[in-house]
Amino acid sequence: MDHTEIIPRTKFDNERANQLENAKKENILLVLPQLLEWLQDINWPIAQDIGDVLVDFEDHLIPHIRAVLNSDDGGWKFSFINPQSHSLVQSSQPISVRCGFT
Repeated sequence: MDHTEIIPRTKFDNERANQLENAKKENILLVLPQLLEWLQDINWPIAQDIGDVLVDFEDHLIPHIRAVLNSDDGGWKFSFINPQSHSLVQSSQPISVRCGFT
């Protein structure tokens, strides 16, 4: 399977979001930035499922999340600091703190 096949196409692409759970780690690492984009809006139906998968890749995501936190996208930033959003934020040490933002 081509690694790009695991990237959801729409915010309702539950099939691909569910495939992430069984995808090879190497394939997920290749598309981390594209998967992270699906966390731009915590209200999107697949956001929580993708966050649940990405929590296992926190260390690899830090540079990408730093870029988001340094951006002008307030909504996307909010998804990384709101404790009610997704699994990446609800981990033992908040991702925003691990990225150097407190």
